[in-house]
Amino acid sequence: MVAKKLESDSFLTFPWGEKVNLKDWKLPNGEQFQYMLKQNTLILDLPANFEAHLDPIKIEAKINSKNSIQRVQLQLQPNFYPIFVSHKDDKFWLTNQIPFSVIDF
Repeated sequence: MVAKKLESDSFLTFPWGEKVNLKDWKLPNGEQFQYMLKQNTLILDLPANFEAHLDPIKIEAKINSKNSIQRVQLQLQPNFYPIFVSHKDDKFWLTNQIPFSVIDF
């Protein structure tokens, strides 16, 4: 269900304007998600002035193109923001204020 939601509103836009959804999502297994939910519950119980966050989780997706790709615009499902994106030396956050980014290959 999470993969379907990610897939429905997560896409790359090629320079020629074509939008293509990301596919073949690799998500953490159920045990890892349960651990994250428990950690999140603990964080919610902390005082408001205590700055804490969940450890990052790794999610992967794929895209296929018949054309050579030099640059794309990435936009991911906003319900999951903030999302930290890492591609080679490119590292950035997608948020409601910054909902997409350009990636060079």
